[in-house]
Amino acid sequence: MKRLQWCGSFLSFAPKPHSRRCTSTITQPTSSLEVDSRDEEEGDEHFYDAETDVKPVKSCSEECPRSSVEKEEIAFEVPSAAINEAAACLNTCSKDVESADVDKKETVPDELSEHAEVSDGSSVIVADAVAGDSTPVSNYTEDLQKAVPVVTREITTLPLQKLKLLKKLIKQQRICEQCKVKVDLECEELILTGTEDDIMRTEVAVYEALSNASECTVNISKELGCLIASPKGQQWFDENCKRCSFVGICYVVDDFVTKLLAADDAMIDVMRKWFTGALLSERKSLKLHHVPFLETNLWMEFVKKFMEAQLVVIITDVSKMEILVEGTVDLVKNALKEIDDLLDSNCHVNKKLVLKHADFQTLSFFQSDILNEVQDLVMQQYR
Repeated sequence: MKRLQWCGSFLSFAPKPHSRRCTSTITQPTSSLEVDSRDEEEGDEHFYDAETDVKPVKSCSEECPRSSVEKEEIAFEVPSAAINEAAACLNTCSKDVESADVDKKETVPDELSEHAEVSDGSSVIVADAVAGDSTPVSNYTEDLQKAVPVVTREITTLPLQKLKLLKKLIKQQRICEQCKVKVDLECEELILTGTEDDIMRTEVAVYEALSNASECTVNISKELGCLIASPKGQQWFDENCKRCSFVGICYVVDDFVTKLLAADDAMIDVMRKWFTGALLSERKSLKLHHVPFLETNLWMEFVKKFMEAQLVVIITDVSKMEILVEGTVDLVKNALKEIDDLLDSNCHVNKKLVLKHADFQTLSFFQSDILNEVQDLVMQQYR
């Protein structure tokens, strides 16, 4: 590589390649530059003037800014001072872009960023990408929620039985809630809180679930129906529904008709079979010697304590000479056994026997044995 200085300009000479293309590096190009070519030879090598193959180079001011120079032929040599000044300018631009929150990336033109080879070892300027701060999605969501008004809608057209079923459906997550839902059984109303669209979707889901509900009437007595509708009976009913995965309620209409209300038709059939099989109604016939005991405080206290402790109803009907015991199967059987024991131990039978003279003498002869036998029978009852 040979270099020639003339009037402040440098010319580089290189051996002639096969494609007659050469690489010339010009640090300070001028518009009216006339270069005298000199051919110098060293040894057997021949050098050629670069101007013979390249047109006169225009100045930077005259050159079109959009014109591109082939990187393989010409590489511009940039002074170190210019590099430092450009780097400082780029840093200032980066700070301005970040403060303005511009979501763009700025890059340096290809002429300065791609593999620029400089003869004096100076650095190549590469612009760093600048990215603006993006607005957080969470802030946008919060602003959007604040912009949408929240309203409250009260629905008072639903009956109490439907509200009870709805409360269980919500607890079992059988309704898609798009807003806040509150079931107020005391005021018999449904309260929905949220946006208009969310309330509309939730209301549609509520009415759709209630339209799929099914009810039936069960054939039990009025007393047993009222027992199941009591708080103690409702607790038993809810526990068994939870164990059997039922979603439904039991209620009494006009204190007479007992009905079941479930989530759908298939569930109401299974629930009715379970309900009727879990309950039992038994009647115990009375005799005349039982009637006086049924009027005592001992009998009344027994019935009261037993009905308070157990899910059983005991009804005494002297006109029909019977005792009605209703409740769950196991409890009814246990109650009947205790009633039998109580009647046998407290009801005495008084009966007169008409005897002949010979029979009376025979009984008198065995009087002591008869008394002992009677006492043993009485003691066995108390044991």
